[in-house]
Amino acid sequence: MQELGAWRGEDLSPVDFPSWRAVFRLLIDVATDRALADVPLPTVVVLPGSAVNTMEALAGGGSPLYGRFDWQHTLQPFSYWHSAELAPFRTLRDRAMVYGIFGGTPRYLAAVNADR
Repeated sequence: MQELGAWRGEDLSPVDFPSWRAVFRLLIDVATDRALADVPLPTVVVLPGSAVNTMEALAGGGSPLYGRFDWQHTLQPFSYWHSAELAPFRTLRDRAMVYGIFGGTPRYLAAVNADR
C-alpha cells in the first residue's frame, strides 16, 4: 500500500485498508483510472498456503464459480537446473555446491560473487 501510494503521490496507509476486499477495490480503481490508461500496470496476485486450496475448491466442479476463471496456472518447483542457470559458475560441481548452500533461492543467488 505504501509503495502504491508513493507511486501515485498519495498517502496510503495499510491501516486504511483493513480487508482484502478494500485492497482489491483500490487496485480496480487504479486499473480503471482514465489518467493511467496508457500506463501498463502489471498486477500479480500471489496466493500462498491454504488460499491456494481455497481457490482450487472454488474452481472445482461443484462450485458456483466453476468455469468462470479466465486463467489458472500451477507453478512448477524451482529445480536445480533453473538454479544452475542463475548461478555465476560454469562447472556443475560449483553449481551443485551453490544450490546446496542457498537452496536455489533466486534472490540469494543474485548476491553470489563468482570472483570471490
